[in-house]
Amino acid sequence: RLLFVAESLNSTVAVWDVQSGQWMRRIRVGREPRGLAVTQDGRWLLLTHLYLGKLSRIDLSTWEVEAIPIGEESNLAQSVTLHPDGRSAYIPHVRARHQLPTLQFDTTILPLVTAVDWARPALLRERAISLDTADRPVNFPYAVEFSSDGKLLYVVHSGSDGVSAVKLASRRAVAHADVGHNPRGIVLSPSGDRLFVDSALSGEVCALSADNLAVESKLTVTTIPLPVDVLR
Repeated sequence: RLLFVAESLNSTVAVWDVQSGQWMRRIRVGREPRGLAVTQDGRWLLLTHLYLGKLSRIDLSTWEVEAIPIGEESNLAQSVTLHPDGRSAYIPHVRARHQLPTLQFDTTILPLVTAVDWARPALLRERAISLDTADRPVNFPYAVEFSSDGKLLYVVHSGSDGVSAVKLASRRAVAHADVGHNPRGIVLSPSGDRLFVDSALSGEVCALSADNLAVESKLTVTTIPLPVDVLR
């Protein structure tokens, strides 16, 4: 019945009533709102912020906004995805440890996936995944998806053009695939056996096996009239 739009420049979330075809309200949420997810019971809206290092939880019955910290120096949080258990949410992001006395790339920019219990609410530190050690050096994790049984987490890395499959029990990767340039979206098929990845700067959708991330097919959906060195 309701459609939610993150308005990044206005620091608001707009609420659209689908039945009436009109805007209902705008909620002030803080700077740079980005990814959205509605909880399974339909009561809460979860929202990431690009630079604030927090997840916002909005009560859809009162429109009140509450902040859930996801860690100091956390930023570039573009999306949030609910785990099939219904209680936890996973946020891919980067931790820029600019306060370190010795600034080096492999110790300063950390690609992470952070988990929160949105209902309590609380940060689930024991479930945090450091992607550079879980898999391989990767850059800018953008979005995640879960296997049907909730045991695997799939992460798309928009800065390094790849996808990781991470076993949640061990927090270690079990597969990796190279896809098109700047992947930003991933979704599991209803049958649970295939993943579809949107590569924004390749103009294509890549179909992967959910078991081992083998590339099954690629579909070009648009042509981007830019040189290859610019797209990369």
